[in-house]
Amino acid sequence: MEELKSRFPQGIDYQIPYNQTEFVKVSIAEVMETLVIAIILVTAVTYIFLQDWRTTIIL
Repeated sequence: MEELKSRFPQGIDYQIPYNQTEFVKVSIAEVMETLVIAIILVTAVTYIFLQDWRTTIIL
């Protein structure tokens, strides 16, 4: 935008009213956290059901 600002008519400026970058970063972090928790829970339930780590890891 800084580069394009030089082409604007005299007295015209720009503003960025809402920056979505932070929202996207936080959303991605939350998805990653949920994915890790899901993997841990699935592994725990599988281990409880099978009662053997070797079998749990193979599945």
